[in-house]
Amino acid sequence: MYFKVISICGIISILSILILLTTSLVHSSNLISQINAVRFTILIVICLFVIIFWYIFKTEKLKEKILLQHSQIKTMIDDTPFMIFLKDINGKILQANKYFLEVTGNNNIIGKNIYTLCNPNKVDIIQKEDEAVIRTKQPYITERQTCLNGVTGWYRIMKYPVYDKKGNVIKMVILHKNIDAEKDMEDRKNTFVATLTHDLKTPTLAQIKALDIILDKNFGDLAVNQRELLSQVKTSCKYMSELIFTILDTYKYDNGEIKIYTQEICLNDIVNNAIEHLSDFIKEKNQTIIVNNNSKSNIIADKSQIKRVVINLISNSITYGYPDSEIQINLSDDEKNIYFEIKNHSKYIPEERLVDIFEKYKKSDNTRFHKTSTGLGLYLSKQIIDAHNGNIYAQSDINETCTFGFSLPII
Repeated sequence: MYFKVISICGIISILSILILLTTSLVHSSNLISQINAVRFTILIVICLFVIIFWYIFKTEKLKEKILLQHSQIKTMIDDTPFMIFLKDINGKILQANKYFLEVTGNNNIIGKNIYTLCNPNKVDIIQKEDEAVIRTKQPYITERQTCLNGVTGWYRIMKYPVYDKKGNVIKMVILHKNIDAEKDMEDRKNTFVATLTHDLKTPTLAQIKALDIILDKNFGDLAVNQRELLSQVKTSCKYMSELIFTILDTYKYDNGEIKIYTQEICLNDIVNNAIEHLSDFIKEKNQTIIVNNNSKSNIIADKSQIKRVVINLISNSITYGYPDSEIQINLSDDEKNIYFEIKNHSKYIPEERLVDIFEKYKKSDNTRFHKTSTGLGLYLSKQIIDAHNGNIYAQSDINETCTFGFSLPII
């Protein structure tokens, strides 16, 4: 409508200017007759009309193309298995796809405020998420249980910012994907893992106990080669036992079944105990561990859990460290935290690998670094340190020095 009004006004203005120019030309020149001037004006007007109609024709064609694309995109969005809606930064719903309207059971949702429609207990959470998108200008993805039209389910919620010309967030596209099937599969997997590891734990510990009895010469002396062979079998059984406990504890942490029982502990004692626990492994690779204890503070933490972290990090350094190399452990503290740091000489870990090295089941294709592993040891270590309000990190130098460490609050 506005385009047509502007076009008509433009044509009238051009005709008026041409008439004035023609009149001026006739009065100022004796060489051009009034009839020729009129003909010249009509020719120019016809050319202008042709150009304008061509422009209008192309514009209408473009409009039809845009409408067709809009219809196609709308059809795709309506038929997608995601619930999608567009809202402004104040929560007003501007558009929604057909699937969203069907699931919510509300066809009159457009124009309403999403904050008045959702669970009152979750309004603060949703608003904080929206504020994070506006502040960071980055997408926000989370998972939570949501009740829609009386049915509660698990949803992966994805929030994507829409920007104006200045780069400010003015709207948000919200996607809800139902992940009940994924959660159910994850629960089944966790139950299977918990059952399997629990059933494997008892016979593995029995094997270790039996090997201890044999190695203690309760059934007579052993030849040197017999003792070496049984010691290797015992080392393998201990590795299997630790692996089983790691998997079981990971399951418990993921399901919130682990409780932290705190007491005052000395980190240096835990380190020395862990080194003694791994002494056979250290001898096997002919490595040397040096401990520099510059810490004078104790911490309040779960002793068994922190010991597991220390054993995981030391074992990791032994496993991937070069044979006949030196491993250095540094303990220090300040007014707020106590620090554990272990360095070894091993293959360089690329920066992109370090980013997700503490995530579950993350394993690099670089077999020089990752050997036989579940990928759970570092993940579990992070869960334990996070549960103690600490921080865990990993670094790697191009000169093949790798550092793993964590910090824990003293109080």
